[in-house]
Amino acid sequence: MFEENKELYKGKPSGRANWRWLNIDRQTLVKLGLLACLGIVLIVVGQLVKSPAPAKYPSDLAPITTAVVDTPVLEGPFSYQQLLEQQLATTLSQIQGAGQVVVQLSLEGGNRVSYATNQQEEVRTTEEKASAETVRVSEEKRSEIQLVMAREGGSERPIVVDENLPTVRGIVVIAQGAADPTTKEELSQAVQVLLGLPAHKVKVLEREG
Repeated sequence: MFEENKELYKGKPSGRANWRWLNIDRQTLVKLGLLACLGIVLIVVGQLVKSPAPAKYPSDLAPITTAVVDTPVLEGPFSYQQLLEQQLATTLSQIQGAGQVVVQLSLEGGNRVSYATNQQEEVRTTEEKASAETVRVSEEKRSEIQLVMAREGGSERPIVVDENLPTVRGIVVIAQGAADPTTKEELSQAVQVLLGLPAHKVKVLEREG
């Protein structure tokens, strides 16, 4: 009888071997649980970072054309010229030996913005019988242009197709370190590279004090 019981429990791990088997199984379950959690997180993050849908044009209007409008470059206390001058002065002052730098720009042209528009044309033709052999035909044309709007942040704004900023005609750089020929040349070359200007349109002068 005892021998039969031994045969029945022969293949079952016992003691320390049994606990080792349980530990391996528990590690596997933990890994599977972590992988499942990681998959859920990736799905949630993917839904949150979905790119916004592009602006849709009205389908019931005529084909989109463009209209060019002259507008101020920037609205508010700082104009495009002032911001560009400040950025250049900050950059040039980082050159070794330049010291304090003041920049004055000369711009050419204004800001031209092209907006997407819908243009609708309506033609009316009227025939009037002047006599038995003569028919008078008159034609009336009507055109209507509408800006294409896109919703952004709870409000609607016109869609910009193209924007051309004023071009820099020349620049004057006044720097404390311009008395040094090497520093003066470095300032001039830096401006030429940043703005794409030829050397004769860049003037570097020494600042007083």
